Amino acid sequence: MRIDVHIHHHDDEFRDDVIETLEALGVDLNKALEALMATLQEVLDLVTAEGTKEDSIIALLNGVKQQLADALANANLSLENQAKVDAVFAGLTANAGKLDAAIAANTPPAPPAPATPTP
Repeated sequence: MRIDVHIHHHDDEFRDDVIETLEALGVDLNKALEALMATLQEVLDLVTAEGTKEDSIIALLNGVKQQLADALANANLSLENQAKVDAVFAGLTANAGKLDAAIAANTPPAPPAPATPTP
């Protein structure tokens, strides 16, 4: 984004001073805007990378849960071992719930839809 400032004044000396000052300020504003845009891109890149990590963790948890369920599908477990298996499933579910809660807490709400003008 570029900001251009135009001032019209009849006093040439004053005008030149103002233009010089504003041009210097404009250059600084443009540099600041460029730096801000670069910073926003870095934040966007980090958010995207975190989303990929979270998706990978969720896929891993779901895969482990399914593998464990498949391995134990026809097994006769003691009550003690069944309690451990149940604890594993409960832990996996709780961890996925924590991830979901963290994502929900740190995801800004979608902007409201623009109002449709009525005729």
